[in-house]
Amino acid sequence: MSRQLFGTDGIRGVAGQYPLDPQTVFAFGRALGEWAGAGAKVLLSPA
Repeated sequence: MSRQLFGTDGIRGVAGQYPLDPQTVFAFGRALGEWAGAGAKVLLSPA
């Protein structure tokens, strides 16, 4: 897999409302952790 330094994919919305409600954010974070694996570095941007 090639290293990706820039991407335009993302989940956008209003915090607390679907798709950024607590249940969905928790599920996304859990899936991201499983996908990235132990020791991975992940950047989350608020914008």
